Amino acid sequence: MPPQSETWHIRGKHLSARDYAREFLGMVPGKTRGRACALNAAGIASLTLGNPALAVEELMEAKAIGVEIDEPYITIAALVTLVVSSMVLGSERTVEFANEGHARLEGQDFPMLQGLLLAFDGIFH
Repeated sequence: MPPQSETWHIRGKHLSARDYAREFLGMVPGKTRGRACALNAAGIASLTLGNPALAVEELMEAKAIGVEIDEPYITIAALVTLVVSSMVLGSERTVEFANEGHARLEGQDFPMLQGLLLAFDGIFH
């Protein structure tokens, strides 16, 4: 189950999610699971509030932390939102993010993330 920081946006509290995530990020230095989750939440909030470029920055940091601390869910969740953010920006990296997400899903049991990545495949092809 995803941590609370990754579900704030579902309840429509985009502004609150952004504010809480930024506040938390100011309190948590270093490369921790909590920081990566807050960056994922901030990235989702930035995307939904119309700032996909900031979302990409936040999500790239979340992904890097997830890789470094070996947290597959955090890494793949960041990649899924990077796909959406990069589509909004018209980035050529969109398919690259999706392909990396698929590669990192191997051996994992994250059906929601897998479903989203498969849906993106349908859009791309």
